[in-house]
Amino acid sequence: MRKITRRRAIGALVSVSASPSLAQTAAMAPAAVSAPVQGSALTAVWNLQSGGTGSAAGARQGAWSGKLAGDAYLSGKGFVKSNLSGLFLDAGPRSVAIANYDFSGCPAISITGTGTVTFTNCTFTLSAPPPGHAAVNFPCNINGDIDYNAGALKISFVNCSFVKAATFVMGSGTCVFSYCRFSGQKQGLGDVGYNGTGFASLTFDHCYITGGGVAPAPNAHVELTQFARKPTGGTSCTISNCMIDISRDGQTTAARWGSAWTGVFSIGVPLVASNSIIIGAAAVNANAANRNVVDTLFQYGDAYPPTITNCVLEPGCIGSGYSLNGSSGKHRPTVSGCRSIRNVALKADSFD
Repeated sequence: MRKITRRRAIGALVSVSASPSLAQTAAMAPAAVSAPVQGSALTAVWNLQSGGTGSAAGARQGAWSGKLAGDAYLSGKGFVKSNLSGLFLDAGPRSVAIANYDFSGCPAISITGTGTVTFTNCTFTLSAPPPGHAAVNFPCNINGDIDYNAGALKISFVNCSFVKAATFVMGSGTCVFSYCRFSGQKQGLGDVGYNGTGFASLTFDHCYITGGGVAPAPNAHVELTQFARKPTGGTSCTISNCMIDISRDGQTTAARWGSAWTGVFSIGVPLVASNSIIIGAAAVNANAANRNVVDTLFQYGDAYPPTITNCVLEPGCIGSGYSLNGSSGKHRPTVSGCRSIRNVALKADSFD
């Protein structure tokens, strides 16, 4: 898939404004959400802004202190010190469950194995990782080498909070984010093995996402997730029941930075987006100091046009703003039950 590169001056950021109460949020839901012109109502998805995502249980099992020594909880789960100045877990064929732990400040977490690792009610507010590495890498050995081709590891994050630099690189295998809260991300949540050949499946379900495009690096390609590889059978990306607003973490403020959004999602594998709300591009593009920096919601390759069902969408500024075939091919998304945030029905010809 060809990346679309555009360079514009864009603006720096402040913290996200406080979320309204649940009652206020439900009342504020626009008609496209509560009384759609087509498709079904997504009020419960809209209300993810008010609660139900992220870690709320507290760090009952402990918090990262800067060293593994003396941390009986992580040591007991099999974590050791990695060669990246962070943590390494070889899960092997086991099922490992980590719950109610605050990883804030840990520079990198690397995980390998063929089993299942589940994080529940954990917080990842991570410091800057070593050069060339994200804060969470999997499958990844103790030296930081990511397996892009043969991974069988299954990773799940349930009711976890990811703040600021808590990105991930997934080489292969399976990853599911359920009821997670993402905020403050510099330039996305993470990447899935660029041009890897092995099976990879990534799912965001019932997540609330406001990060992405928060003071990204100069000349960065900004997206929530870039998933570009040579697909093996079953490789896919799924976005379901998610509330996504890319304007909530200060992306509309006036200080300038020098990068632009490739797409809210830049996906070169089969993508299914359903029952989700993806808004905020218009507010970011209207910034007087940094106009028109979000091109599209879905950039895709001609071989894998996405399937988009029952979604509320607010467009970027290139073409329709809803999608962009990055391969300049003829195929277009398969669309049903979608509408704009203004509650205008969207058909197949509404997408590029």
